Amino acid sequence: MDLTNCQFTFQVRLPLSIQGLITTCQVLTPKIKREYRLMKETNMIRSMAMAIALLSGCATVQQVDLPAATTVHIFEPAPGSLPLVLYDVPVGTEKSVILEVPDLPGRVTEAELTLTIEDMDQVSEGQIYVNGQGPLEPPAGLLSPSSTLTADLEVNPKWIKRGPNEIRFVFADNLYLTTKGFTVEELTLSLTFP
Repeated sequence: MDLTNCQFTFQVRLPLSIQGLITTCQVLTPKIKREYRLMKETNMIRSMAMAIALLSGCATVQQVDLPAATTVHIFEPAPGSLPLVLYDVPVGTEKSVILEVPDLPGRVTEAELTLTIEDMDQVSEGQIYVNGQGPLEPPAGLLSPSSTLTADLEVNPKWIKRGPNEIRFVFADNLYLTTKGFTVEELTLSLTFP
């Protein structure tokens, strides 16, 4: 199927046992991660939840023609840049990763971080800055006292620039000494162009 000028709509009928998986995206097999990246690069999906729904057979796809093509580029940090361990460190500790965006083929219309974080107890525990802009709260889909979860976070596309883009994480709150922090395991930046 040619995905160049297509947009997809999803009709999802989920059994109760799948709804928790779709909502929290807790189970990410290597196949799901690989298929998710491919689907996102071809503008077939917008979130991990859609990918899991499709791959588990709980969603159907309907093709709709669009007047103009859109392109999604996905950028990853350099090998060895992750994980960012913000665990067992003082409150206020910051760690950053750089995403190199070599060229912007046009105006960025959408920007989204896909984050995989371990042990994020509350959204107030961490803060995220993109090229100094923020703070952004981590998405609620990452919240778990002990699991590693993946979720998407929309970013203002005006914050993204050509060249190095700094994504900075701050251990902002130990929740009255009830948590010791979190670890950023994986991170990608998806940029959509008209």
